Amino acid sequence: MNAIIEPNSRVLQLPEETESLIKASIAENTLKAYQRALQNLTTWLSGRTLSDALLANYITLYTRTANPRQPSGNSSPR
Repeated sequence: MNAIIEPNSRVLQLPEETESLIKASIAENTLKAYQRALQNLTTWLSGRTLSDALLANYITLYTRTANPRQPSGNSSPR
């Protein structure tokens, strides 16, 4: 089972069947992009607890700094 971290820092365990269905429903490159996006958010949070206000701030910063044409997907708010 893989874990999913919810905004309030609870960790959910997904049954393997559910995980398989999710993986089958998302293209590999899309999944990698989502994983990168979540990693960028986690890095940006720097240990802070995710809140609505922080997420709104992150999205605002991201829309100002991200270059949607950049194929590497490395743009992230800092």
